[in-house]
Amino acid sequence: MITSESSGSIDSIRTLRMAAYGMLILGPTQHLWFNSMSKVLPQRDTLTTLKKLFMGQAIFGPFITSIFFSYNAALQGESGAEIVARLKRDLLPTLVNGLLYWPICDFVTYKFIPVQLQVWRIPFSRVPTNSTSEQFMFICLDNLSDIHGKLKESEHRLVVG
Repeated sequence: MITSESSGSIDSIRTLRMAAYGMLILGPTQHLWFNSMSKVLPQRDTLTTLKKLFMGQAIFGPFITSIFFSYNAALQGESGAEIVARLKRDLLPTLVNGLLYWPICDFVTYKFIPVQLQVWRIPFSRVPTNSTSEQFMFICLDNLSDIHGKLKESEHRLVVG
């Protein structure tokens, strides 16, 4: 069983910040990305799907993750220097951890989901990582960055029994 400490209350500011990011930045950006990918590489064969997957991991992933960290840090009042330090500290480990999960989601998305529905894949593919055991796919990696705030040790505990 995997458990997570619960704070007992909803952080409405964080929720609003994440909702605004999704609606104003991530959603429109993904819409443009998926449409561009379908125009540049319209086929759905395995080789083309792998090309899209690679481009997503090498271009879109670092870009949107940098935007997310910067946006979140700025709205928490961090200075430009603190944001740069956050990116230097957290960006590469986050991208490496994402390689355990996102390529599988990307492959399924590019290979099987019609382009007009691809943006909707993200909320559903985040269910395993954002459910009761947040960051479920990365549970084996301790001391993960808390992307919603300052760096802190992972609160997840693996309970055998």
